[in-house]
Amino acid sequence: MSPIVEITPFPAGSASDALIREYYDLSAAAFQVDLPGRPLLTFEAMAARVRSPLSPYGPHHFYQARLAGRLVAVAVVMLPDSENTDVAVVEVRVHPDQRRHGIGSQMLRHLLPDLRARGRRMLTHTGFAVGGTGQGWAEWLGASRAHAFVLQDLEVGDVDPRLWAAPAPAGYRIESWRDSAPERLLASYAAARNAMHDAPTGDMTFEVPQWTPQRVRKYEADARDAGRETFVVVGIAEATGAVGGYTEMVIFAGQPTRAMQFDTAVRTEHRGHGLGVALKSAMMRWITREHPNVERVSTNTGIDNVHMIRVNHQLGYLTNETVAVYEVPVDQLTRRLTPTG
Repeated sequence: MSPIVEITPFPAGSASDALIREYYDLSAAAFQVDLPGRPLLTFEAMAARVRSPLSPYGPHHFYQARLAGRLVAVAVVMLPDSENTDVAVVEVRVHPDQRRHGIGSQMLRHLLPDLRARGRRMLTHTGFAVGGTGQGWAEWLGASRAHAFVLQDLEVGDVDPRLWAAPAPAGYRIESWRDSAPERLLASYAAARNAMHDAPTGDMTFEVPQWTPQRVRKYEADARDAGRETFVVVGIAEATGAVGGYTEMVIFAGQPTRAMQFDTAVRTEHRGHGLGVALKSAMMRWITREHPNVERVSTNTGIDNVHMIRVNHQLGYLTNETVAVYEVPVDQLTRRLTPTG
Protein backbone atom coordinates (compact mmCIF):
# COMPACT_ATOMS: atom_id res chain seq x y z
CA MET A 1 0.00 0.00 0.00
CA SER A 2 1.31 3.44 -0.92
CA PRO A 3 2.27 5.72 1.97
CA ILE A 4 -0.03 8.71 2.33
CA VAL A 5 1.91 11.91 1.80
CA GLU A 6 0.86 15.47 2.51
CA ILE A 7 1.02 17.56 -0.69
CA THR A 8 0.99 21.35 -0.42
CA PRO A 9 2.26 24.33 -2.40
CA PHE A 10 5.97 25.01 -1.92
CA PRO A 11 6.46 28.72 -1.05
CA ALA A 12 9.24 29.26 -3.58
CA GLY A 13 9.29 33.05 -3.62
CA SER A 14 9.40 33.40 0.17
CA ALA A 15 11.19 30.18 1.12
CA SER A 16 13.75 30.34 3.91
CA ASP A 17 17.28 29.10 3.38
CA ALA A 18 16.43 26.03 5.45
CA LEU A 19 13.48 25.18 3.22
CA ILE A 20 15.53 25.78 0.07
CA ARG A 21 18.20 23.49 1.54
CA GLU A 22 15.65 20.68 1.82
CA TYR A 23 14.62 21.31 -1.79
CA TYR A 24 18.26 21.36 -2.90
CA ASP A 25 19.25 18.17 -1.05
CA LEU A 26 16.30 16.26 -2.52
CA SER A 27 16.97 17.57 -6.04
CA ALA A 28 20.69 16.79 -5.80
CA ALA A 29 19.95 13.20 -4.72
CA ALA A 30 17.48 12.79 -7.60
CA PHE A 31 19.80 14.29 -10.22
CA GLN A 32 22.71 12.08 -9.15
CA VAL A 33 20.57 9.05 -9.98
CA ASP A 34 18.63 10.38 -12.95
CA LEU A 35 21.26 12.52 -14.71
CA PRO A 36 24.63 11.34 -13.37
CA GLY A 37 26.55 12.89 -16.27
CA ARG A 38 25.33 16.41 -15.62
CA PRO A 39 27.12 18.46 -12.92
CA LEU A 40 25.01 19.72 -10.05
CA LEU A 41 24.07 23.33 -9.57
CA THR A 42 25.45 25.05 -6.51
CA PHE A 43 23.06 25.69 -3.65
CA GLU A 44 23.18 29.42 -4.43
CA ALA A 45 22.31 28.86 -8.09
CA MET A 46 19.38 26.59 -7.31
CA ALA A 47 18.10 28.99 -4.67
CA ALA A 48 18.12 31.80 -7.22
CA ARG A 49 16.26 29.69 -9.78
CA VAL A 50 13.61 28.62 -7.27
CA ARG A 51 13.02 32.09 -5.86
CA SER A 52 13.10 33.84 -9.26
CA PRO A 53 12.27 31.20 -11.88
CA LEU A 54 12.61 32.15 -15.53
CA SER A 55 11.96 30.02 -18.59
CA PRO A 56 10.03 30.18 -21.85
CA TYR A 57 7.45 27.94 -20.20
CA GLY A 58 5.57 30.71 -18.39
CA PRO A 59 4.65 31.06 -14.70
CA HIS A 60 5.99 28.44 -12.29
CA HIS A 61 4.05 26.71 -9.51
CA PHE A 62 5.96 24.63 -6.95
CA TYR A 63 4.62 21.76 -4.83
CA GLN A 64 6.02 19.59 -2.07
CA ALA A 65 5.17 16.14 -0.71
CA ARG A 66 6.02 15.29 2.90
CA LEU A 67 5.98 11.98 4.71
CA ALA A 68 6.05 12.27 8.50
CA GLY A 69 7.39 15.80 8.04
CA ARG A 70 10.22 14.81 5.69
CA LEU A 71 10.37 16.28 2.19
CA VAL A 72 10.15 13.27 -0.15
CA ALA A 73 9.11 14.81 -3.47
CA VAL A 74 8.78 18.13 -5.24
CA ALA A 75 7.05 19.19 -8.42
CA VAL A 76 7.35 22.20 -10.66
CA VAL A 77 4.43 23.06 -12.93
CA MET A 78 5.05 25.56 -15.71
CA LEU A 79 2.02 27.04 -17.46
CA PRO A 80 2.79 28.72 -20.79
CA ASP A 81 0.79 31.92 -21.12
CA SER A 82 1.33 32.81 -24.79
CA GLU A 83 1.66 29.87 -27.14
CA ASN A 84 0.92 26.39 -25.75
CA THR A 85 -1.84 27.60 -23.45
CA ASP A 86 -3.34 24.08 -23.40
CA VAL A 87 -0.04 22.53 -22.21
CA ALA A 88 1.41 22.07 -18.72
CA VAL A 89 5.14 21.42 -18.47
CA VAL A 90 5.76 19.36 -15.35
CA GLU A 91 8.83 18.09 -13.49
CA VAL A 92 8.37 15.64 -10.61
CA ARG A 93 11.34 14.65 -8.46
CA VAL A 94 11.06 11.91 -5.86
CA HIS A 95 13.90 11.16 -3.48
CA PRO A 96 15.64 7.96 -4.66
CA ASP A 97 15.06 6.13 -1.37
CA GLN A 98 11.29 6.82 -1.58
CA ARG A 99 10.66 5.62 -5.12
CA ARG A 100 8.43 2.75 -6.23
CA HIS A 101 5.94 3.58 -3.48
CA GLY A 102 3.52 5.61 -5.61
CA ILE A 103 4.58 9.03 -4.33
CA GLY A 104 5.20 10.48 -7.79
CA SER A 105 1.81 9.23 -8.93
CA GLN A 106 0.14 10.77 -5.88
CA MET A 107 1.78 14.06 -6.77
CA LEU A 108 0.45 13.93 -10.32
CA ARG A 109 -3.02 12.89 -9.11
CA HIS A 110 -3.03 15.94 -6.83
CA LEU A 111 -2.09 18.26 -9.70
CA LEU A 112 -4.50 17.01 -12.35
CA PRO A 113 -7.77 18.67 -11.18
CA ASP A 114 -6.13 22.10 -11.24
CA LEU A 115 -4.58 21.47 -14.67
CA ARG A 116 -7.98 20.49 -16.08
CA ALA A 117 -9.59 23.57 -14.49
CA ARG A 118 -6.95 25.73 -16.19
CA GLY A 119 -7.75 24.21 -19.58
CA ARG A 120 -4.52 22.24 -19.86
CA ARG A 121 -5.11 19.24 -22.10
CA MET A 122 -1.55 17.97 -22.52
CA LEU A 123 1.07 17.25 -19.86
CA THR A 124 4.69 17.40 -20.94
CA HIS A 125 7.32 15.94 -18.61
CA THR A 126 10.96 16.83 -19.22
CA GLY A 127 14.31 15.44 -18.20
CA PHE A 128 14.01 11.63 -18.19
CA ALA A 129 17.36 10.02 -18.97
CA VAL A 130 16.96 7.56 -21.83
CA GLY A 131 17.16 4.09 -20.33
CA GLY A 132 16.75 5.40 -16.77
CA THR A 133 14.13 4.67 -14.13
CA GLY A 134 12.15 7.80 -15.01
CA GLN A 135 11.58 6.47 -18.51
CA GLY A 136 9.97 3.33 -17.12
CA TRP A 137 7.67 5.41 -14.91
CA ALA A 138 6.64 7.61 -17.85
CA GLU A 139 5.78 4.57 -19.93
CA TRP A 140 3.83 3.03 -17.03
CA LEU A 141 1.81 6.25 -16.90
CA GLY A 142 0.95 5.81 -20.59
CA ALA A 143 3.07 8.73 -21.79
CA SER A 144 4.70 8.68 -25.21
CA ARG A 145 8.22 9.81 -26.02
CA ALA A 146 7.85 13.00 -28.05
CA HIS A 147 11.44 14.21 -28.35
CA ALA A 148 14.95 13.75 -26.98
CA PHE A 149 17.96 15.96 -26.34
CA VAL A 150 21.64 15.33 -25.90
CA LEU A 151 23.28 17.10 -22.96
CA GLN A 152 26.70 18.39 -23.97
CA ASP A 153 29.45 19.96 -21.88
CA LEU A 154 32.64 21.80 -22.75
CA GLU A 155 35.41 21.73 -20.14
CA VAL A 156 37.21 25.00 -20.86
CA GLY A 157 40.56 23.91 -19.45
CA ASP A 158 40.59 20.74 -21.58
CA VAL A 159 39.93 22.42 -24.94
CA ASP A 160 42.47 24.05 -27.27
CA PRO A 161 41.25 27.65 -27.77
CA ARG A 162 42.32 27.43 -31.41
CA LEU A 163 39.11 25.46 -31.95
CA TRP A 164 37.29 28.77 -31.45
CA ALA A 165 39.17 30.67 -34.16
CA ALA A 166 36.51 30.50 -36.91
CA PRO A 167 36.18 34.00 -38.44
CA ALA A 168 33.03 35.68 -39.72
CA PRO A 169 32.28 34.46 -43.27
CA ALA A 170 32.70 36.84 -46.18
CA GLY A 171 29.92 39.42 -46.27
CA TYR A 172 29.24 39.33 -42.52
CA ARG A 173 30.55 41.06 -39.42
CA ILE A 174 30.27 39.99 -35.80
CA GLU A 175 28.66 42.21 -33.16
CA SER A 176 27.87 41.46 -29.54
CA TRP A 177 26.12 42.86 -26.50
CA ARG A 178 25.38 42.07 -22.89
CA ASP A 179 21.83 41.94 -21.48
CA SER A 180 20.01 44.30 -23.93
CA ALA A 181 19.96 44.44 -27.72
CA PRO A 182 20.75 47.83 -29.26
CA GLU A 183 17.61 49.52 -30.55
CA ARG A 184 18.93 49.68 -34.13
CA LEU A 185 19.13 45.85 -34.26
CA LEU A 186 16.11 44.96 -32.15
CA ALA A 187 13.64 44.21 -34.97
CA SER A 188 16.00 42.05 -37.04
CA TYR A 189 17.26 40.31 -33.89
CA ALA A 190 13.69 39.35 -32.98
CA ALA A 191 13.21 38.04 -36.52
CA ALA A 192 16.43 36.02 -36.24
CA ARG A 193 15.22 34.42 -33.01
CA ASN A 194 12.26 33.05 -34.96
CA ALA A 195 14.70 30.94 -36.98
CA MET A 196 14.47 28.51 -34.04
CA HIS A 197 11.16 27.42 -35.56
CA ASP A 198 13.20 25.38 -38.04
CA ALA A 199 14.97 23.36 -35.34
CA PRO A 200 13.81 19.71 -35.16
CA THR A 201 11.34 19.11 -32.35
CA GLY A 202 10.42 15.47 -32.91
CA ASP A 203 6.75 14.76 -32.23
CA MET A 204 6.29 17.42 -29.57
CA THR A 205 3.04 19.34 -29.59
CA PHE A 206 4.88 22.21 -27.91
CA GLU A 207 5.19 25.29 -30.13
CA VAL A 208 8.36 27.39 -30.23
CA PRO A 209 7.66 31.00 -29.09
CA GLN A 210 6.94 33.73 -31.64
CA TRP A 211 9.42 36.54 -31.05
CA THR A 212 8.63 40.22 -31.44
CA PRO A 213 10.65 43.25 -30.35
CA GLN A 214 8.33 43.67 -27.37
CA ARG A 215 8.79 40.05 -26.35
CA VAL A 216 12.57 40.39 -26.59
CA ARG A 217 12.51 43.41 -24.28
CA LYS A 218 10.37 41.57 -21.72
CA TYR A 219 12.65 38.54 -21.88
CA GLU A 220 15.69 40.77 -21.30
CA ALA A 221 14.05 42.54 -18.35
CA ASP A 222 12.96 39.25 -16.76
CA ALA A 223 16.49 37.87 -17.14
CA ARG A 224 17.99 40.90 -15.40
CA ASP A 225 15.43 40.66 -12.59
CA ALA A 226 16.34 36.98 -12.12
CA GLY A 227 20.05 37.81 -11.81
CA ARG A 228 21.10 36.35 -15.15
CA GLU A 229 24.02 37.79 -17.06
CA THR A 230 23.21 37.35 -20.75
CA PHE A 231 25.67 37.47 -23.64
CA VAL A 232 24.52 37.67 -27.28
CA VAL A 233 26.65 37.44 -30.42
CA VAL A 234 25.09 38.17 -33.81
CA GLY A 235 26.19 37.99 -37.41
CA ILE A 236 25.30 41.10 -39.40
CA ALA A 237 24.87 40.87 -43.18
CA GLU A 238 26.98 43.72 -44.59
CA ALA A 239 24.66 44.13 -47.59
CA THR A 240 21.53 44.81 -45.52
CA GLY A 241 22.67 45.57 -41.96
CA ALA A 242 20.24 42.93 -40.68
CA VAL A 243 20.92 40.15 -38.16
CA GLY A 244 21.46 36.92 -40.07
CA GLY A 245 22.02 34.71 -37.04
CA TYR A 246 22.64 34.80 -33.31
CA THR A 247 23.83 32.81 -30.34
CA GLU A 248 23.09 33.38 -26.65
CA MET A 249 24.96 32.38 -23.50
CA VAL A 250 23.95 32.90 -19.88
CA ILE A 251 25.68 32.89 -16.51
CA PHE A 252 23.21 32.35 -13.68
CA ALA A 253 23.31 33.99 -10.30
CA GLY A 254 25.21 31.84 -7.81
CA GLN A 255 27.09 29.79 -10.43
CA PRO A 256 29.97 31.95 -11.73
CA THR A 257 32.10 29.02 -12.92
CA ARG A 258 29.47 27.58 -15.25
CA ALA A 259 27.83 29.05 -18.34
CA MET A 260 24.82 27.80 -20.27
CA GLN A 261 24.88 27.95 -24.05
CA PHE A 262 21.32 28.76 -25.07
CA ASP A 263 19.87 29.01 -28.57
CA THR A 264 21.90 29.38 -31.74
CA ALA A 265 20.04 29.98 -34.99
CA VAL A 266 20.71 31.24 -38.49
CA ARG A 267 17.98 32.60 -40.74
CA THR A 268 17.26 30.50 -43.83
CA GLU A 269 18.71 32.94 -46.36
CA HIS A 270 22.01 33.14 -44.43
CA ARG A 271 22.70 29.42 -44.07
CA GLY A 272 25.46 27.48 -45.75
CA HIS A 273 28.24 30.00 -45.08
CA GLY A 274 29.53 28.77 -41.71
CA LEU A 275 27.87 31.59 -39.79
CA GLY A 276 26.73 29.34 -36.93
CA VAL A 277 30.20 28.04 -36.08
CA ALA A 278 31.62 31.57 -36.43
CA LEU A 279 29.05 32.90 -33.94
CA LYS A 280 29.67 30.17 -31.39
CA SER A 281 33.43 30.57 -31.78
CA ALA A 282 33.18 34.31 -31.18
CA MET A 283 31.05 33.62 -28.12
CA MET A 284 33.64 31.27 -26.64
CA ARG A 285 36.43 33.79 -27.22
CA TRP A 286 34.34 36.50 -25.55
CA ILE A 287 33.10 34.51 -22.56
CA THR A 288 36.54 33.14 -21.70
CA ARG A 289 38.05 36.62 -21.97
CA GLU A 290 35.34 38.37 -19.93
CA HIS A 291 34.87 35.54 -17.42
CA PRO A 292 38.15 33.61 -17.09
CA ASN A 293 36.67 31.84 -14.05
CA VAL A 294 34.17 29.94 -16.23
CA GLU A 295 35.23 26.29 -16.14
CA ARG A 296 32.37 24.57 -17.94
CA VAL A 297 29.84 25.45 -20.62
CA SER A 298 26.74 23.27 -20.93
CA THR A 299 24.09 23.03 -23.61
CA ASN A 300 21.12 20.92 -24.72
CA THR A 301 20.67 20.00 -28.38
CA GLY A 302 17.79 18.18 -30.06
CA ILE A 303 18.86 14.65 -30.92
CA ASP A 304 17.73 15.14 -34.53
CA ASN A 305 19.75 18.35 -34.92
CA VAL A 306 22.80 16.48 -36.19
CA HIS A 307 24.33 19.62 -37.71
CA MET A 308 24.43 21.51 -34.40
CA ILE A 309 25.65 18.45 -32.51
CA ARG A 310 28.50 18.23 -35.00
CA VAL A 311 29.27 21.95 -34.64
CA ASN A 312 29.38 21.59 -30.86
CA HIS A 313 31.79 18.66 -31.09
CA GLN A 314 33.94 20.76 -33.41
CA LEU A 315 34.16 23.42 -30.68
CA GLY A 316 35.13 20.93 -27.97
CA TYR A 317 31.82 19.84 -26.44
CA LEU A 318 31.39 16.23 -25.35
CA THR A 319 28.01 14.48 -25.22
CA ASN A 320 27.38 12.96 -21.79
CA GLU A 321 23.67 12.16 -21.59
CA THR A 322 20.51 11.76 -23.64
CA VAL A 323 17.23 12.84 -22.08
CA ALA A 324 13.71 12.28 -23.33
CA VAL A 325 10.58 14.43 -23.26
CA TYR A 326 7.32 12.58 -22.69
CA GLU A 327 3.79 13.75 -23.34
CA VAL A 328 0.43 12.41 -22.22
CA PRO A 329 -3.10 13.86 -22.56
CA VAL A 330 -4.39 15.04 -19.20
CA ASP A 331 -7.67 13.11 -19.57
CA GLN A 332 -5.77 9.90 -20.36
CA LEU A 333 -3.48 10.37 -17.38
CA THR A 334 -6.47 11.05 -15.15
CA ARG A 335 -8.01 7.73 -16.15
CA ARG A 336 -4.70 5.95 -15.56
CA LEU A 337 -4.34 7.35 -12.06
CA THR A 338 -7.97 7.04 -10.95
CA PRO A 339 -8.41 4.13 -8.51
CA THR A 340 -10.86 1.48 -9.64
CA GLY A 341 -13.19 -0.76 -7.76
